[in-house]
Amino acid sequence: MLLAAAIAVEVVSSSALKLAASGGGAAGPIFTLVALGGVVTSYGLMAWALRLQMEISVAYAIWSGVGTAAIAIIGAAVFHESMNVPKLVALILIIAGVALLQTTARADATTAQSGSADEASTLALVTALRELGHALSALPEPAALPGSVASSSRGSYAAAPARPAATRPSSWPWPVPQSFPDDCVL
Repeated sequence: MLLAAAIAVEVVSSSALKLAASGGGAAGPIFTLVALGGVVTSYGLMAWALRLQMEISVAYAIWSGVGTAAIAIIGAAVFHESMNVPKLVALILIIAGVALLQTTARADATTAQSGSADEASTLALVTALRELGHALSALPEPAALPGSVASSSRGSYAAAPARPAATRPSSWPWPVPQSFPDDCVL
């Protein structure tokens, strides 16, 4: 329960940080304070969960993985950030990895107590992944932001302007590529 609270506070904190960075005026400092307070609170709740004998490898993986997935979903739904197939696959892999790690930790505890693994955890993993897939497929199409390279369809990009060939100082000992991919941000 403490870990879930730490994750929720961290997600709110990260969202407030995005609002502080994008919003101007008097609201910016308020969102910054919310973000800073959220980070401190989230770490405090995480420390409390660890004090109650939760394994740090499992707790941190769940905290960062679920937080990352939640922020990605909020970014797409609230802030209209792009959600394409590679991002979707990455989110599914993050959730699967966190669930597998949690299942392994539960299986280790169950095996130590009774000698058998917890099969319900595997079923919960499959169900969670299926529900995540449904939730992500229900997200609205993100609108292209002014100045962004994302188009209105997922996974496609407008052509980026041509970049000049790279140059290197005469004293530079390593080769420098003569061009970069169009989607490379320098």
